[in-house]
Parts: sequence; structure tokens; C-alpha cells
Amino acid sequence: MGSGIPEINRKKVLFWLAKKGAHLLSGVVYEEISEKGITVITKEGERQTLEADTILLAIPPSSNTDLFEALKGKVPEVHLIGDARESQDIRLAIDDGFSTAYSL
Repeated sequence: MGSGIPEINRKKVLFWLAKKGAHLLSGVVYEEISEKGITVITKEGERQTLEADTILLAIPPSSNTDLFEALKGKVPEVHLIGDARESQDIRLAIDDGFSTAYSL
């Protein structure tokens, strides 16, 4: 549960969600989002519709180099940093930006 959450934060986040009464399901397959909520198939094969008025998708982060590629060769200097270079913890991405800027 909570894969993709940095290990240092995972226990705190899962504890906070449980404390707030969040119903956590693992091993589900997402089938459909509708006006009623989201329909899932549980790991036991049971189809369930979870009522919700708001659904937030938390997908695994991925890097995006589109802007870097578009600027490469068009400006004197361009650096690929932070999450564009490698999906990582936000603190590491900020540090990467700071270090690169400082080196200029």
C-alpha cells in the first residue's frame, strides 16, 4: 500500500488516511468512473461501486523532457533538472534546481 510515496513519508501518510477514516483497498482493478463514483473489481473478483463526488487519480510520476528537447539547440544553454530528468522526491528536485542554478 502506498507504493510511489517516498519511504520517509509513507507511514505518516497511511496513518493520517486511516485516522481520517479513509477506506483503503489494495489489489483492485479500476473499471469505471461515473456520476455515482468509481467502480472497482476487488482482488477477490467482487465488483464494487464506491460512491464519491470527487476522485483524485494518483498515478506514478514520470519524467517529461518535452520542453528540454524543444529548447535544446535553440538557446545558448539548457539544463535538464528535477523531475524532468528523473522522477523523484520533491525535496531532491528542488535541491537539483538549486545546485544547477548555483553552478551557473
